[in-house]
Amino acid sequence: VEAWANLARSALEPNVFYEPWLLLPALRHLGAGADLRFALAYAPDPGRPHGPPVLCGFFPLERRRGYKGLPVSYLALWKHRYCSLGTPLVRAGCARACLEAFLDWLAGAADGSSLVELPFVTGEGPFHQAWTGLLDRRERPAFVHEHFTRAFFEPAADAEAYLSAALAAKRRKELRRKEKRLGELGRLEYRTLAPDGDAAAWIEGFLGLEARGWKGE
Repeated sequence: VEAWANLARSALEPNVFYEPWLLLPALRHLGAGADLRFALAYAPDPGRPHGPPVLCGFFPLERRRGYKGLPVSYLALWKHRYCSLGTPLVRAGCARACLEAFLDWLAGAADGSSLVELPFVTGEGPFHQAWTGLLDRRERPAFVHEHFTRAFFEPAADAEAYLSAALAAKRRKELRRKEKRLGELGRLEYRTLAPDGDAAAWIEGFLGLEARGWKGE
């Protein structure tokens, strides 16, 4: 796990959904019934020639059958229903060698596959460039069967300016009305978690509050 976390910190492109602290709980709670396997790419550590190898690539994969109606078996990056990004973790500085090793494994290993699907990977950026460049050099066929533009949060000068631009006047008026009604039921105050605050206590308090409502039921 330590090597895995180190890879996540040094990845060509970050993906929080494939970091150990988030993927391990997802496996426990959402991985039932999935035919999963994990490809890990290692390389010698240039700074420690006699030390352990360095983890350079992490690819969580699922064996599936029936690609778009075709009676074939294939591998796909595993994406559970709460995962909104599928870009694998590849160490910056050795991405080309890592992806070449991954492609070699797909082609030659008994558990590999001649067909692989990469759902929800970034459509631009360093990973996309490295992956498509490798496929071009090896003359491997590839196609994009779906693409979309992701939402992007662009902060404004302050929260009030952002809300004024993001919410319609009618919606802001309704929120002010609800804020006033809530204040009539008791003391209403806003608090912000400080950088050195106890986030765990805030999370537990939030989950406790949620559990007492309809979501808990």
